[in-house]
Amino acid sequence: MLASTRRTFLILTAARTAAAAITDWNADAILARIKPPVFPDREFNTVHFAASSDSQQDSSEAIQKAIAACSRAGGGRVPL
Repeated sequence: MLASTRRTFLILTAARTAAAAITDWNADAILARIKPPVFPDREFNTVHFAASSDSQQDSSEAIQKAIAACSRAGGGRVPL
């Protein structure tokens, strides 16, 4: 049992060392490939989906409807 555990340890250590040597983690190259998202210039006002301006009233359903409409349209903003 001990030999098997030692053998497993050595194999895993060798595999990790080899993987670390092969992998080139160039952070600058990775960051250069990242592009910020671009959102369409349209707004989905929650008031148009029956949200209330009264802070005591629950407007969760209107907010969810505005988000769903924004998603269906391909993006935009849902200002609160």
